[in-house]
Amino acid sequence: MITATNVSKRFDSLLAVDRVTATIQQGAVFGLIGSNGAGKSTFLRLLAGVLKPDEGTIVIDDQPVYENPAVKQRCFFISDEQYFFQNSTPEVMKSFYKTLVTLAIPIALQNAVTFAVGLADNVMIGTLGDSAISGVYVGSQLQTLLQMFIGGIEGAILILAAQYWGKRDTKSIRRIAAIGVRFALLIGLVITVTAFLLPSQIVSLFTSDASVIESGTVYVRVVSLSYIFFCISQVMVATMRAVETA
Repeated sequence: MITATNVSKRFDSLLAVDRVTATIQQGAVFGLIGSNGAGKSTFLRLLAGVLKPDEGTIVIDDQPVYENPAVKQRCFFISDEQYFFQNSTPEVMKSFYKTLVTLAIPIALQNAVTFAVGLADNVMIGTLGDSAISGVYVGSQLQTLLQMFIGGIEGAILILAAQYWGKRDTKSIRRIAAIGVRFALLIGLVITVTAFLLPSQIVSLFTSDASVIESGTVYVRVVSLSYIFFCISQVMVATMRAVETA
């Protein structure tokens, strides 16, 4: 049995629930009728222990609900807000969230690895002095520009390929991936050649410090050799994500 006694709940100056008393017998069907904003959803959240009453008490079989895991195992609150798809069943939502987590974890791990590699680079470069740090920072601006171009290609692949994946049209997906790889190769090749042949000119666009230009020139020339591989790998990862394999 659920018992609410003189329950009130206020959100700042808004009194959402005002001294409500109700008893819901075991096995009973209990309905709340009221206009929008009357406090129905708030009262249900109070009954389920989602919210804490400002005044009054709520108990289930004489046990308080709020911050009581043992009691909360026996009751739950399903909101009418858009946390679930329209006309979906609990099994459908369970499958959706399971898929969502399955996709999110690898992406989060990939971002964590990328961050860790960048952090390790900064720590190692920091031991070489201020000029080296500044040179790497200035030189990495070209990498940022490349990432912006490739990010646009990735987004286009994800949007287009995901639509065809819904129809299982793998032929069109291969065509989209091939076009993306060609564009990525073209951009990567242009930036690689430019960075390898004109590294000092590129770095000098951002700074006039001779020592920074010297350090940045070495960094840009070496790292430019990875640009083409970066472009291809990012496009392929985007394609794999579109078909739910990455």
